Parts: sequence; C-alpha cells; structure tokens
Amino acid sequence: MLEDYKVENFQMSTIEDMERIMHIMKNSICKISINNGQQGTGFLCRFNINDWDTLRCLVTTDFFIDESDFDPGSKINFSLDEGRINKEITIEENRKKYTNKEYGITFIEIKSKDGIKKESFMEIDENIYDNNPKEYLKRLPVFLLQYPNGDKIKKSEGIILKLRDNNTIEHLCKCDSCSSGGPLINFNNNKIIAIHKDFGNGQQWNLGIFIKAPIEKFKEAINNIENNQNLRQGNNFNMNNNMNNMNMNMNNINMNNI
Repeated sequence: MLEDYKVENFQMSTIEDMERIMHIMKNSICKISINNGQQGTGFLCRFNINDWDTLRCLVTTDFFIDESDFDPGSKINFSLDEGRINKEITIEENRKKYTNKEYGITFIEIKSKDGIKKESFMEIDENIYDNNPKEYLKRLPVFLLQYPNGDKIKKSEGIILKLRDNNTIEHLCKCDSCSSGGPLINFNNNKIIAIHKDFGNGQQWNLGIFIKAPIEKFKEAINNIENNQNLRQGNNFNMNNNMNNMNMNMNNINMNNI
C-alpha cells in the first residue's frame, strides 16, 4: 500500500495521478540492501550516453553503494514492488559502474541478462537540457518516492524551491532517514528531475542533486575510458602495420640478395 507524506498546501494527487505513481512505485523504485543489514532507496532509469547508445542504470547515493562495492564478483542486492521481486546484480569488469564523490551519487549499469523489464526504467526530464534550468525548476511540482527508515514505500508531494549554483536543489518533499537516493519526479510528466540527498534547513526545505550534473560526469568518465581503449587499440593497429611493413622490406632485401 502506497503511503503518503502530507505537505501542507501542496496536495496534487487525484485517483488517476495515484495510478500513474503506483505504476512507477511498483516497477522502478528499489529497496537496496547493504551489508550491515540497513536498507535504503534507489531507482531505475535510462538516459542517452551519446547519439546512439542508451544506458539503463540502478541509481542511488554513495551512502548505500560506492566504489568499494565494485570489486569483480561482488553482489548488489535490491528489490522491486516492496520486496516482492528480489534482484541480485553481479559486478563484472565490463559492467559500467561509477560513483561521483562530488555529488555522492552512484550508477550501476543494468544489462538485459539481469531480467528487468525495459518499461521499469524511468526517463530523465529532457526539459532540463532545453530550458533555463533555474527558471524551469522554480516552484515546479514534484513528488518523491522513497523507503524512509527502510520501511514501506512512501510518496511525498511538494515543489522545487530553487536550483543552486552548485547543482543542489532545495525542495519541500518530506523525507526521513534512508530516503536519500529516491527520485524527485516532475509531477507533470513523470520524469526524473533530481535525486533526494539529505535533510535541509530544519523543517523549511530538504536537499537534492540536480540529476543532469552527475549524469554528465558519468558520461564524461565513460567517454574517457572508451577514448583510452580506442587509443590503445589504435596503437596496437599501428604497431602491427609497422611490423608487417618491416617484414615485407626484409623479404624484399632477401629476394634481391638471392
């Protein structure tokens, strides 16, 4: 049962809205289990890393998962639909994974073999790229889906107050411990705007991370790795060509001497 954290003066949900939110809650919001038995919040999303590739990821904060969990063979455990669907992801060398310490956000690639439906992956609100983000986000109605205290999933409705220069967002969605890692979702289109990160100034507002910022850092890291791989492959190709040319020259020399 989806429980609601009430935020005075910002009640937006109708029955139709709740049906949309329930679908997201069931398929896309993750309860993450970590080694000390604590449970927290994450979510599934997809985004383009270039003009032709789409990456599907599990996203959470580095409080629950970080690079210390990236050793090959390590397991990442989470559940969907309030624990009814359990998943275990094995960390592999060729599985993209990234923690950005500046923003405290972790991404882990989800592959087709992991058995998660494509419709489970939420989209990023592309308007954050096309509009002046500070103006677009100001007083934007949003909702936060979360597992506060690792308990039942809850929905909190509110607004974005403002986007700071450091890509931190102030929002009015109520939260609790272990709510960090939950997505802040645009109420108008059900697409992700930000990631809830921490408590703010008492009861006045809470803090999130503008989703665009860590995604761009992740894409930059992926491109750097791929460029280095291409460079090494290019060097190998040139070395092979040089060796072939040397062999051909030696053969010519030998033939001339006969």
